[in-house]
This record gives sequence, structure tokens and C-alpha cells, in this order.
Amino acid sequence: MLPLVLLLGAPAAAPVPAAAAAPCKPGSGPKLAGRDLRDAELPADLSCADLRNAKLDGLTVRSPLTRADLRGASLRGTDFLSRPQMEGADFREADLTEASFPYARAAGADFRGAKLEDASLFYAELEGADLSGATMVRAKAYQGQFDGAKLVGTDLSDADVYYADLRRADLTEARAEGARLYNSTMIDTVFRKAHLARARLDSGALAGAVFEGADLTGTELRTVRARGASFRDATMTGAVMSGADLADAVFTGAELTRADLREATGARLTGSKGVPADLPAVTDKNCAPGSGQNYAGQDLTGVTEWPRDLTCADLSRAKLDGADLGSVVLDRALLRGASLKGVTLRSAKGADLSGANLGRAKLNSAELTGAKLVGADLRDVEASSLKAEGADFGRARLDRADLSHAELQDAVFRGATLMGAEVSSAKLRGATFQDADVTDLAADYAQDADFSGASSRLAPGWIVFWAVVGALAALTVVGIGRRRVRRRRQAREAAERSAAEFARLRGIRDEEITRLGEAIDAYDEETHVSREGDSGRHDVRDWHLALDAYEEAKAALEAARSRGDLAVVAKLVEKGHSALRRLRERGPKDELT
Repeated sequence: MLPLVLLLGAPAAAPVPAAAAAPCKPGSGPKLAGRDLRDAELPADLSCADLRNAKLDGLTVRSPLTRADLRGASLRGTDFLSRPQMEGADFREADLTEASFPYARAAGADFRGAKLEDASLFYAELEGADLSGATMVRAKAYQGQFDGAKLVGTDLSDADVYYADLRRADLTEARAEGARLYNSTMIDTVFRKAHLARARLDSGALAGAVFEGADLTGTELRTVRARGASFRDATMTGAVMSGADLADAVFTGAELTRADLREATGARLTGSKGVPADLPAVTDKNCAPGSGQNYAGQDLTGVTEWPRDLTCADLSRAKLDGADLGSVVLDRALLRGASLKGVTLRSAKGADLSGANLGRAKLNSAELTGAKLVGADLRDVEASSLKAEGADFGRARLDRADLSHAELQDAVFRGATLMGAEVSSAKLRGATFQDADVTDLAADYAQDADFSGASSRLAPGWIVFWAVVGALAALTVVGIGRRRVRRRRQAREAAERSAAEFARLRGIRDEEITRLGEAIDAYDEETHVSREGDSGRHDVRDWHLALDAYEEAKAALEAARSRGDLAVVAKLVEKGHSALRRLRERGPKDELT
């Protein structure tokens, strides 16, 4: 390697003068702009050197570069040793691809537009540095110091920035898809309109951070501490925030469809859009109806994954036609005027469904104790074995409703219409039917029924008929008796067929659960995921989803009392298989560096 002095044409005995001690003016040191220095011996000190557009590819650089001007320089694969001094250096548009400068002291350095793909700058001190527009794809910057740094529009895709200090850093419009920033300090950090899809920010300190308009699709935010953070207008579809501290965080306009907020604390989702897949369990079971999550007036017919607990939610005037809410708790929820045609409900104790349209809804074995259904449309509902003690059905339409075997003690049917409805074998102690229309109501074997005060549209006609043709009336009575006997026999036979079919389907569901359990065991046998857990090789979210689905399916089968209940079991089994399929498609992940 030739000494740099020979390369520059100076006398061999004349050494290149070292740059003046800092502070100095950038570019006032050695004049090496545009030089190919790959085979040269560099001066011991390059502070304030003019290295614009110089070529230093693959070199090992030991010289200080404090306040050096390296704009447009080529430093591909360059190795900077001994905690390189780069404070205030200018690397604008420089090519540092695969360069290595760990532990660099580069506070206030300018890397705007620089290429840092696959570069190693872990533990680097970059406080106040400007990396705006830089390309840091796959860069290794873990445990770096970025306090107050600017990374506006920086590309950090798939980069390692975990355990880093990013306090007050500005990452506006940064691209960080798949980046790993977990366990980092990001207090008051700005991620406005940043692209963070599938990034890992879990366990990070995010108090006061700004994610306004950011893309957080599928982002891992598990157990973050994000008090006072702003997620206004952010896209958070499928984001995982389980166990996060979200006290005073703002979600106005945020899209939370399929987001996971299990065990998150302090979450107030006022003004957000979409329905999360999981929400924190409601601890105050005496909450005021409508004081929970607010989905009033929204069209939710396209939602396929529902949170398990919507206690006290406001769903008034919402459209939920055909929704399967069989696994959702809607206790004390506000559903006034909601469209619930064909919906499947399981638990809505104390809920307010006044004026709701529940035509053809499936309420078999549902819990509606103390619910308010004043003026609701319940025509053609399937509600056998319904539990609705103390419920208020005042002025409700219950034409052709099946309430057989229902528990309706102390229920109120004042002014309700029950034409052609069935309350056979129902428990009616204390139920009130004042001014109700019970025309053609089937009440065989109903317990403690008292229809005093009720009316039937056929009653006056029967009186006239008896007065005019008594003999024919007698024959008619006989015919009616036979019809009732036939109806009872048909009902009994139908019940027996239904019981046999239920038993057959229950056996099928039981076999499906067994096969799911075998599939889970087989996957664990292959991958050892249960022993390795959160080691990093496995995406354990789907593993836990499969386990949860298996346990829930067993519990649901044990509690099943109707074909609707068995449909819930089938859905849980499919959910478990879907999780296993996703695990097999992805396979184990590589270990993190």
C-alpha cells in the first residue's frame, strides 16, 4: 500500500499534515475529495477532512472523522475501528452499505440520504443525528442511542433497533415494516404516518409517543407502556396490544378491526373504528348500559371475529343482521333499535333491546334475564329453553315465536302479540300477559300459566258460532281436540327426532374435538413449541389460539343444549385447525440476532 503522500505527488519525506484540532471547519482538513483511497495509507487524523465523493470501500479506518465532509463518499464494507469518532461528520448521500461502525460516537452527524443497508452500527451514539431519507434496510442498530435524532422518511425495513434509545426521535413517514424495535425506549417519539406493519414494538416504553396516521397493521405492541400515546387515525388492523398499558391513550379515528386488546389496561377506544377481535374483560359488571365500547349506528354485518366481552357496549341502531354472537357476552349492552335479524345470541342479561328487530333470531338457550325488549320484533324467533326471568316483552311482536321450555318467570308481556307462538312446557310463574294477544298460542304443559287479561281475536266468533249452530260447534270442538292431540303427538315425535339428531351431531362434534387435540399433539411432537414457548422460533400467538380453541370447544360441547350450541363448537374447532394451518405454513422463525 502506498503512503497517501506519494499518491498525492508530494515529496516522500514530507508527511501529510494532520488536521487542526477541533473545533474546525468541515472540509478544512486534508483535501482528499474525489480520490480513490482504497490502496492508500490514510493520515492518523481525518478530522474536518474533505472526503467528498472519495472511495474508501473495504478499508479499515482508524482515523478520527470528527466534522469530516464525506458527502457522496463510497464506504461500502468499510470497517471503522476503536469506537470511531464521527461527531458532526457529514455523510449525506454517502454509500455505507455493509459498513461497520459499532460503538461509533456520531452525535450530531448528518446521514441524510445515505445508504446504510446491512450496516452495523449497534451501540452507536447518534444523539441529535439526522438520518432523514437514509436507507437502513436490515441495518443492525440495536442498543443504539438515537435520542432526539431525525429519521424522517428513513427506510428501516427489517432493521434491528431493539433495546435502543429513541426518546424524542422523529420517525415521521419512516418505513419500518418488519423492523424489530422491541424493548426500546420511545418516550415522546414521533411516528406520524410511519409504516410499521408487522413491526415489533413489544415491551417498549411508548409514553406520549405519536402514531397519528401510522400503519400499524399486524404490529406487535404486546405489553407496551403507552400512557398518553396518540393513535389518532392510525390503521391498527390485527395489531396485538394484549397486556398493554393504554391509560389516556387516544384512539379517535383509529381502525381496530381484529386488534387484540386482551388484558390491556386503561384502554378507552372512544371514536375508534372497527371491532377488535379481543377486548379487555369488563371488570365492573354493574356498569351502566352503553358505557362500554361504542359502535352505535355502525354497519357491523361484515365483522367475522368478535371480542368475547362486549358488556355494557353501545350498539344502539347498529346493523348486525346474521351475526354470530353466540360466544359474545352482551350483558347490560345497549341495543336499542338495532337490526339483529337472524342473529345468534347467547348472553344479553340486563341488555336493552327495546325496538330492536330480532326477526328469525336464534336465541335457543340464550340468557336474557332482566333484559328489556319493549316494542322489539321477535317474530319467528327460535328461543327454546330461553332464560328470560323478569324480562320485559311489553308491546313486542312474538308471532310464531318458539318459546317452548323457556324460563319466563316474572316476565312481562303486557300488550305483546303472541299469535301462533308456542310456550309449551315453559315456566310462567308470575308472568304477566295483560292486554296481550294470545291468539292460537300453544301453551301445552306450560307451568303456572296465567293468561287472565289476555285476549284472543277468535273469542267473539266462537261465541256467535256456539249460539247459532250448537251441534256443529260440538263437532268442531271434537275436531279441535283431535287436532290438538295430533299436534301434541307430532310435537312429541318432532322432539324425539330432534333429540336423536342432536345426539348424532353431538357425537360428530366430539370426534372433531378429539381430532383437533390429536392435531395439536402432533404439531407439538414435531416442533416442541410447548417446551420452547416464546424462545423466538415460533409465532406462539397461533399456537395459543389453537390451544384456546380446543379448550373452548370442549367447554362449549359440555354446555351444549341445542343444535345452535353445536354450531358454536364446530366454529371453535375450525378456528383451532386454522391456527394450526397458519403455523405449518409459516414454520419456525429464525432466531433473532
